Amino acid sequence: MLATGLVVFTLVDAAGLSLSRGRWAKILGLIIAGAELCLTVAVELGPWSVAAAALAGSGAAGLLGPWTRGWLRMRPAADGPGPRPMVLALGSLALVPVVAIASPSRLEVWHGVLGGGGVLLAWAYSRAQSWSLWGLRVALPILAVPAAAVSPPGGAILLGGVVLALVALAWTKEARLAIDPIDARLPRPRGGTPRGATIGGDE
Repeated sequence: MLATGLVVFTLVDAAGLSLSRGRWAKILGLIIAGAELCLTVAVELGPWSVAAAALAGSGAAGLLGPWTRGWLRMRPAADGPGPRPMVLALGSLALVPVVAIASPSRLEVWHGVLGGGGVLLAWAYSRAQSWSLWGLRVALPILAVPAAAVSPPGGAILLGGVVLALVALAWTKEARLAIDPIDARLPRPRGGTPRGATIGGDE
């Protein structure tokens, strides 16, 4: 699940760098490269781990270099969702590698349920599905309880902290406005007849 999460985030970051060209893609790429470098320290050294460390270091150097200045936007998009909705969507997706870190020796069924629920809610929230916000607010902490119960003490604390942070973000105004339809926030037309006019009369 840890490898799956890293691959998924790498694909998301590649799409962000090539399509949206936002600053968040650069930050996410540096986080992924740092996580992969830390992972190579934790595993046994071998040809694949050395190659992965070299690629992660090259990717971090490329993102930190001057080559992205003309490609990435230096300012956020005017019609963008904002940083909090972005962190909420990516954080929900991050539950896949988080459950692997929380229980490194053995994964239970509830870990898979929590990780799968995070993927589903992240997808639905990115598609502006209204039910996904209530899923992040209510269903996600419910799924986290049994997953934390079958995790080691340190892993339970990690899961609890991540899920509480996501729930707090889901209750923010920015998270709600990011999936609200635009016409729902526009003022409604006034009813009635203008002063001095008659119903059915010519202007």
